[in-house]
Amino acid sequence: MTTSDRLPSSAEVVVVGASVSGTAAARALALAGREVLLVEQRAAPDARRLAGEMMQPHGAQSLARLGLRD
Repeated sequence: MTTSDRLPSSAEVVVVGASVSGTAAARALALAGREVLLVEQRAAPDARRLAGEMMQPHGAQSLARLGLRD
């Protein structure tokens, strides 16, 4: 099965990049009732680009408000 076989045929919004900001945007849009497709280039994160340990306190609070902290 190819990746394109697993993707939906349509969406109201496509968010490219499942970073913190991309995931937060996709979640907020979904909570607002939009049909969202969130796509990421890799199946697993690149360990060299992880920056979670650098998140500021307000960033963690924002993720918690969106239901993305856990």
